[in-house]
Amino acid sequence: MGRKRRKHGSGGHAPPHSAGGPVKSLKRARKIVSNYHALTAQIHAQRADSEAVALLERELAANGGVRGYQLASALSTDAHSTSKWVAKTLRKLGWTHPASSKKPKPRVLEVGAVNTQLLECRSLDVRAIDLHSLHPSRIEEVDFMAIRQPEVCYDVLVLSMVLNCVPDAPARAAMLRKLRRVLRPGGLLFMVLPLSCLQHSHTIDEKLFVECCAAVGLKAKPDEHRTTPKLWFSVLEAAAPDEAAADRYRQRRKQPAGSGKKRKHKSRGAGFDVLL
Repeated sequence: MGRKRRKHGSGGHAPPHSAGGPVKSLKRARKIVSNYHALTAQIHAQRADSEAVALLERELAANGGVRGYQLASALSTDAHSTSKWVAKTLRKLGWTHPASSKKPKPRVLEVGAVNTQLLECRSLDVRAIDLHSLHPSRIEEVDFMAIRQPEVCYDVLVLSMVLNCVPDAPARAAMLRKLRRVLRPGGLLFMVLPLSCLQHSHTIDEKLFVECCAAVGLKAKPDEHRTTPKLWFSVLEAAAPDEAAADRYRQRRKQPAGSGKKRKHKSRGAGFDVLL
């Protein structure tokens, strides 16, 4: 018997399109996402050359542009529902209560939201933002880095497949620091990264990245960590910045990552780095 075809489309999105029409397979969706990241990285690297940038932007548009990338991302996230992971973990930790309860709901900010799944969680008070919203009536079109620090910080932040999209190492460090600033002490950051970023990077590995997060005040919770063949899931708790971790990170980052482990030069994760 053949495998049952997985139903896609939760979160109110349509199948992504490429030059060849709608994309229904996860494999094709992942290729669209990978091509988008590769092209945007090249655009960032060539930003001083207007002619080269124009050529790359035309290629990006031919591949579906931002909308094609977002729709492909939405299809991919159906295979690893971030919203279910967040809701289940918060429930296990005793952070949420029945919808009928009069207890306050955790204030959640989802950065880089490609669907509305988390907004459907009735036990959470969710604000969803993205640079380019697929659902403008529900997901705000906002640059996270432009948000002013709120008077009341968030209890929970959700960052799925976003940090790896930030164009360079200093900007990733700036985002990590900003995440800590808008998260209340003791609050939780749910982060998802491509596993290749921590396995193939020529600069840092998983252990070093955890040190980097601790350095800015985001301490990993070991019991709330898991990986799949392609993804890294972790829950980090807002704490005081760890200067010792920062020193260890800066020293060890100067050494090749992976203790002699062979790194894949052509992997999209090869260039992943954070410069504190």
